[in-house]
Amino acid sequence: MISPVKLYGLVLSGGKSTRMGTDKGLITYHNGIPQREYLYHLLEEVCDSTFMSVREEQVPELPSDLQYILDEDIFKGPFNGILSAHRKYPDVTWLVLACDLPLLNIAALKELIAARNAVCFATAFAQKENPLPEPLCAIWEPAALAAAIPYLEAGIQRSIDETSLDMSPERYSRQTILKDFGSEAQQKLLVAKVLVVGAGGLGVPVLTYLNAMGVGTLGIVDADTISLTNLHRQVLYDEVEIGDSKAKVASMKLKAQNPATELIIHDCFLTVENALSIVGEYDLIVDATDNFPARYLINDACTILKKPFVYGALHGFEGQVSVFNFHGGPTYRCLFPKMPSANEVPDCNEHGVLGVIPGIIGNLQALEAVK
Repeated sequence: MISPVKLYGLVLSGGKSTRMGTDKGLITYHNGIPQREYLYHLLEEVCDSTFMSVREEQVPELPSDLQYILDEDIFKGPFNGILSAHRKYPDVTWLVLACDLPLLNIAALKELIAARNAVCFATAFAQKENPLPEPLCAIWEPAALAAAIPYLEAGIQRSIDETSLDMSPERYSRQTILKDFGSEAQQKLLVAKVLVVGAGGLGVPVLTYLNAMGVGTLGIVDADTISLTNLHRQVLYDEVEIGDSKAKVASMKLKAQNPATELIIHDCFLTVENALSIVGEYDLIVDATDNFPARYLINDACTILKKPFVYGALHGFEGQVSVFNFHGGPTYRCLFPKMPSANEVPDCNEHGVLGVIPGIIGNLQALEAVK
C-alpha cells in the first residue's frame, strides 16, 4: 500500500568488521566505486533522502556530497545505525541496506518498494531456502523502530522476530477488512499522536482501546497513584500496584498489550506552566480528567494551539461525551462559559460512580478519537 510517510535510505557502514581483509564498505566491486557509495547512489534514485550511517572517525573520509548520520553507540550491532537514524528522523520510514550487498541493483530495490505494506512493521526479502526475512535489506516502518527501542534499552538482546512484535497485518485484520475502514484508515492510526490526560476511570478504557487498535503514539498525563478505591472502575490496575504511579503502570501494561505503540509518560499533572508545551506535541487530546480546572485548562490550551479534543465526564449513573474545537468548531467554553465554583458540582469521590459507567463513556471517547 502507498503511505504518506516519507521513505529515507540508509547505508549501514559504521560496523568494524574486517573479516574480508578490509572495511567491507570500501571494497570496489563496481568500476572502482566503494561499495557503500554505490549503494548510497542506488538509494538516491528511489528515496526522498539518503544517508550513510558512520562512526565519528569515518566522517573525514566521506565524500563531501554524501549526507551522513553518526552512530550514537547506544545499541549493539546493526540496530545501532538503524535506531540512530530513527532517533534523528523518527517520523520517516527507512529503507536500510547493509554495506556488503554487491549484487543488489535498482530493480531489486523497486521490487521491494512495490511490495511494501505500511501496516506491517517491515517489508523484507527472504530466501526460499531460509524463509526468515533479511533485516538488513528491508523497509522499516517508524512504528517498528519505536517499538524496538524500549526492548533494547531494557537490555533484552533479542532480534525483532524473537519478540512479540507482529510482522504481519493480521493483528488488525478484523478492522482493516471493514468496508469503510480498511488499510488506509489503519495507516492513519499508525501515524497519529494522541494525548490522554488522566489515566483513571475514563483514561483506562481510552488508552486500552486506542493502544489495541494501533494508534502509533500515545501520551499519558497523570501524576496520581493507584488507590484501593480506584479498582472497581479502573480495571487496568491490581491491588499489588496500590501506591504506584498510574502513568507508569499503565504504560507498562499497554506496552505488553501492543509493543508497537510508542508510549510517552508525562508523570505530572497538566498545569498552566506545562500545558502548551505538552499539548503541542500531539494531534488530538482526550480529556479523561475528573475536575473542572483541568477541563478548562485543556480547552484553553487546545483553543490556543488549534487542537481538537474529546471530552468525557461522569456523574453517578450517567456520563457525557463530546468533541470540541474540531476544525474551528465550538469549544468547551461555548457550552459552559463560566467554571463552576468549588464544591458546586460534586465529583465521583463525593457523589460516587457505578463501576461500569467509566468503561462505557471512555469507550465512546475512544471511538470519537478514532473517528
